[in-house]
Amino acid sequence: MDLTPLYRNFRRAERNLVSPHQLLAILIYAYMNQIYSSRRIEEVCLRDIHFMYLLEGRPAPDHTTIARFRRDHFAPYAKEILAQMAQFLASVGAISFENLFVDGTKIEAVAGKYTFVWKKGVAKNRTKLMEKLDTFLAGVEKVFGIHLRCGSEIRLHHLKRLRRRLKRIQRE
Repeated sequence: MDLTPLYRNFRRAERNLVSPHQLLAILIYAYMNQIYSSRRIEEVCLRDIHFMYLLEGRPAPDHTTIARFRRDHFAPYAKEILAQMAQFLASVGAISFENLFVDGTKIEAVAGKYTFVWKKGVAKNRTKLMEKLDTFLAGVEKVFGIHLRCGSEIRLHHLKRLRRRLKRIQRE
């Protein structure tokens, strides 16, 4: 993966501090384990053997270092880095892009008995979804030359038609 965005304007005061790629690995592993607080991440870096392995013998970063890295270095380039990670995982066969949802479908990664999506929450975010859909369709028109709309309103059958065309292009 190309991690040069993480290394831009990242300076370490001492030689034994954690590098950006280690901080990224710690963040991703913490998120996988549903640990989101920088203070909690600091705590597990001190106690959990898996995090110690990721640190490679270096001292655990404090919570301000983790929060600053997340805010200043990871957040601006998160889409780019995570897209690279998804492409890598697809290349090794860990994930597939067979099912892609652009309609706002929410599927929990850690599904359980009490994890579901409220209709009210989906309805509230409908306007945001429609704005994203407008920009997505404009990008499809620009890149693939597929004009889809029959008016100002986007209907489900338009999206199904777009999906069929994109699948055809993918097969070709």
